[in-house]
Amino acid sequence: MNKGPATGKMGQGTQEQKPAERAAETNKANEAAPAEKRTLTEQQRTQIRDAVINTRGAPRVGSVNFDVAVGTVIPRGTIQIVPVPETLVQIEPRWRGFLYFVYEDEVVIVNPRDMRIVAVVPA
Repeated sequence: MNKGPATGKMGQGTQEQKPAERAAETNKANEAAPAEKRTLTEQQRTQIRDAVINTRGAPRVGSVNFDVAVGTVIPRGTIQIVPVPETLVQIEPRWRGFLYFVYEDEVVIVNPRDMRIVAVVPA
């Protein structure tokens, strides 16, 4: 039975794919985050409104040709997205390095690696 080497290869494959697996785990964790974030404290909602929604520099999108939902991949170059501001990173540290845009009164968080929506945060 040659199961030993296959197990070794799987172990090696796991190590080689670890960043991808980590990204997938992060995405899964972030996919769960919107349900948690729907129960934002009033203080957090105020922070989001003041620092993001009411800010002139926030990238606002009036209409989109895709579903604004967790898991949706945004076609590159279709809308303006910018780095997540520190205010949002303080609320959810996993969003550091991610991008965002404002759609209606929601902050949409996007993973820049695959352009997948990882959270939709109502303000």
